[in-house]
Amino acid sequence: PAGILAERIGRRRTLRWSVLTATALTMLLALAPGIRTLIVLRAVQGVAVAGVPAVIMVHLTEEVDRAHLPAIMGHYVAGTTVGGLMGRLIPSGVLAVADWRAALLVSGAVAFAAGVVCARALPAQRRWDPDRVDLRAEVAAFRRHWATPRLAALFILPFLLMGVFVSLYNFLGYRLGDRFGLPEALAGLVFVLYLSGTWSAARAGAFVERFGSGRVTVAGSAVGVVGLLVLLVPSVVTTVLGALLVTAAFFAVHSTASALVGRTARRDRPEASSMYVMCYYVGSCVIGWSSGHVLDLGWSALVIWLTVLQAAALLLCVWLASTSGTQVRERSGD
Repeated sequence: PAGILAERIGRRRTLRWSVLTATALTMLLALAPGIRTLIVLRAVQGVAVAGVPAVIMVHLTEEVDRAHLPAIMGHYVAGTTVGGLMGRLIPSGVLAVADWRAALLVSGAVAFAAGVVCARALPAQRRWDPDRVDLRAEVAAFRRHWATPRLAALFILPFLLMGVFVSLYNFLGYRLGDRFGLPEALAGLVFVLYLSGTWSAARAGAFVERFGSGRVTVAGSAVGVVGLLVLLVPSVVTTVLGALLVTAAFFAVHSTASALVGRTARRDRPEASSMYVMCYYVGSCVIGWSSGHVLDLGWSALVIWLTVLQAAALLLCVWLASTSGTQVRERSGD
């Protein structure tokens, strides 16, 4: 719905309100009196933050020269890795000297300050005309996108990849702490591995220009499979190395695939963008939850489960690469 609303009230306005509201709520989380309030506030924050990923892809597609879109999208995704890193390193560092409330408050203050800078720095949009919300037309647009094989594959891909990525980092800290005895602050440093995603996402655009989107997604997904298999070796070094490979691979494929959505859908791009984002987060929710139950069977069972999902994503990328020549004819609405 955030992507649809943005076409009515403006993408820039949606981005500004989304980033300010979501970051301000982080500080309110520190004041939650109990777990129920904490969960409710997190749910509201999820609604608020949705405006950024749902709008940013189509906003860039409309405002940036298409020749530069892969590189620009790569830098955007690289920015999300820096944010994800800060959102984990800051709390884990504060936890060494204070409780979780202080950790959330400090992290939220940093995020809100960045949100203010973002809201003020966003340039005015040039290619946008207000559009009325028509539920029947929106449903038809979503159905049209899912009926387009390449777009359907691009929607399933983030479901799988984000599910694998989130599942790994959901339990990686516990693996380092429980299995290898690392303290919380030291285990939290594993999120520095996000920097490998910063590099790979920023470089993805250059890789696409040189090798093509198909080869980049296939190679990235294959590296992810290798990284997961490395995690089966029980040592701190191999655990960190495997996570590094999975992280770099995930962000490279994600930045490439997200740019492909905007280039594949010739009409109803906001709906295509928001569907990609929805599948992205549904994957993190559904697979992340399922993986917790798989972990009850042991770390090896979890890794094998994630490897199967990553291999499925690899097969999707192989198919997308093999059909790249028919992309123009299969664009949504053509």
